[in-house]
Amino acid sequence: MTTHSAGTPALPTLASDNSTFSGDDGCMKFELVEVFGNEPLTGGPLGVVTYSAACDDALMQRLAARLAMPETVFLRRGDGGEVEVRIFTPYVELDFAGHPLVGAAAVAVRQGLAQPGRVALRTRGGIVHAQVGPTGESAVLEERACQVGPPVVPDLVCEAVGLAPDAAVGPVRLASAGLGFACLPVSAADLESAEALPHRVAALAERVPGLAGVFGVAVFVPQLPEVRARVFVPEPVCAEDPATGSAALAMAGWLAHTGPIDKPVVFDIVQGTTELGFSRLRVEVRRNADGGIFASVGGGVRTLLKGQLMTGKMVDRA
Repeated sequence: MTTHSAGTPALPTLASDNSTFSGDDGCMKFELVEVFGNEPLTGGPLGVVTYSAACDDALMQRLAARLAMPETVFLRRGDGGEVEVRIFTPYVELDFAGHPLVGAAAVAVRQGLAQPGRVALRTRGGIVHAQVGPTGESAVLEERACQVGPPVVPDLVCEAVGLAPDAAVGPVRLASAGLGFACLPVSAADLESAEALPHRVAALAERVPGLAGVFGVAVFVPQLPEVRARVFVPEPVCAEDPATGSAALAMAGWLAHTGPIDKPVVFDIVQGTTELGFSRLRVEVRRNADGGIFASVGGGVRTLLKGQLMTGKMVDRA
């Protein structure tokens, strides 16, 4: 798992002197899609770049920084029939992320990189499977195991999102199904009052015992069947994420660990703000006989625009 150190994340490092980037002879397909949205300009924006020739890691990171989406994914057909997926924020590469993989699976089917049905996505963290319908208009990540940690001291977590130290209405726990989030249950009023303070979120891993490896803070009102949520991450470009599948899985783990869930439960998470737009994530969570928690997340994937990225034969002469 990629994690952040305390403080503002470093900007991407340029390639070494005189190195050449290449990717599809300088031309790559590009889509801007909205994942988990019900109408245009809702859900989470995702840049999707499709390529077939060699594509340098440094070029991927520079493009993700230039596009400034919460995440940008790079797709190509793998040798074994799977779809190879690389996931970048404007600052770092991730092993796993929910809304990028949901979007990647849907776009892969629409572009003919995979057949509808069960799609295998090869990420840096391993194979992830998603179910995609025949038109590629939605996708569901197959269920993943959720790890839920013990309660942590809540005051610094509350302050990291601009709330009073005693704002938590339940235990604050680190939960993860591939990317760790501090799950902070709050009242509806405090959900509205929360602020994006990326430097404070970035410091949590070092300042709060029990939060080593935390990526962000999921602030939510723990009321089923519709959970209202906002998610904050340590990256200044996208400090509040309007749609976060990995945080949805973490919140599902928190709910199953904290509440009496004795059979599979399906619910919606409505995430975002009026300014950012709202997303709707459909989540299913269950506990097995051994107490293990498993959850899946899915939703719609809508294309907002598409075209080509013309990178040319870029040479960094710094």
